[in-house]
Amino acid sequence: MRFKQRLVDLPLVDRDRFFDAHLDYFLALDAIFLRQLLERVRVPALVIWGARDTALPIADGINYARRIGAPLRVLADTGNLAIAERPAECARLIDAFVAGLET
Repeated sequence: MRFKQRLVDLPLVDRDRFFDAHLDYFLALDAIFLRQLLERVRVPALVIWGARDTALPIADGINYARRIGAPLRVLADTGNLAIAERPAECARLIDAFVAGLET
C-alpha cells in the first residue's frame, strides 16, 4: 500500500517516466520468456498473423513460426486480434491445418 501511495503522490510527469521505464523492462522480460516457451513447443502448431498488426511486427510472426517449425499464415487487412477481426478466415485456416495433420 505504501508503494501505491508514493506512486500516486508523484507528479504526473514522473509517473509517466516510471511507467514507461517499467513497461520497457517488462516487455523485454516477456520477450525472453516467450522465446523460451516457443522453444519448448513440441506439437503441431499454426501461426496466424495480421498483416496490419501494430502491436507486433510481422518479423515477430516469422520468428515465432520459425522457432516452433510452424506454418505462418498472414491475413491482409487484419490487426493484432486476427481471431476476433476475421473469425471465419481463422477457422478456415485452422480447419485446413488440422485436416492436413489427419492425412
